Amino acid sequence: MSDREATPPSYPPARHFMRDLRVVFERRDGVREMRVPLVPELLSDAGTLDLGVATTLLDMLGGGDAVAAAQPDWAVTSDITAHLAGGVRGGVLVGTSRVLRAGRNTMVLEARIAAEGDARPVALAHLGFTRVLRRDDTPRFLAEPPARTEFGGAGDGFEAPWYAQLGVREVDARAGVLDCPVADYQRNSLRAMQGGVVVGLAAKAGEMAARAHAGLPLVACDVAAHYLAMSKIGPIRSAVEILRATADTAVARVELRDTGYEDRLCVVAIVGVAPAPEALR
Repeated sequence: MSDREATPPSYPPARHFMRDLRVVFERRDGVREMRVPLVPELLSDAGTLDLGVATTLLDMLGGGDAVAAAQPDWAVTSDITAHLAGGVRGGVLVGTSRVLRAGRNTMVLEARIAAEGDARPVALAHLGFTRVLRRDDTPRFLAEPPARTEFGGAGDGFEAPWYAQLGVREVDARAGVLDCPVADYQRNSLRAMQGGVVVGLAAKAGEMAARAHAGLPLVACDVAAHYLAMSKIGPIRSAVEILRATADTAVARVELRDTGYEDRLCVVAIVGVAPAPEALR
């Protein structure tokens, strides 16, 4: 069987965040475009796109193009720096990515998300990827991807806001401690928690601690994260150190550990927290 044959239908499973997001990928003039309806469950309590949702979408965008560029090998995310550039409250999100550099062992991509019909980005990320040998149980890549790939269908959709749907539990707000199970719902094709979801947990933990210290409804706007190990067993638990704070901003160091895997350190991140970005529309 060729390494470029179709992806097995087992991923994503029937119950998975990609299906609830109702993601659609289309190819137009050689460019891979992602479209996602921005439903209320994906908004922060400030009423605009949540950074953790954005990191998930940005990683999906960059990851797909990184895997394509790495063929016949595979690619895993090594780091991500993501920013909210403007608020958006509804409509359809449109995302694209492009390869900035594809070397023998590493790649760098840029991914951006905008509101449909508006060229201004609402979120942007630079992502680093490492080439790895494709394992036999890794989904296979199509030599000629279809013009349209649609996830989700009748009956799919969120039953709760994003973090509640993931199973996130607040443990200690002031210390920035939250935990989240690792379930099939959030796993990627390598059977670990999807990288953008993981970084979203770091952003949420930093936001939670900053809010507790400031007493204001601040939101995570920026995150720079390095992946040290895959989050495979769970629960994943956070710890936060506030590095700098003003009356309405904060910068925090966040780490995530896999408590089910000898407390392995999985992610270290720097999170910037501030008032919510002004809505573009």
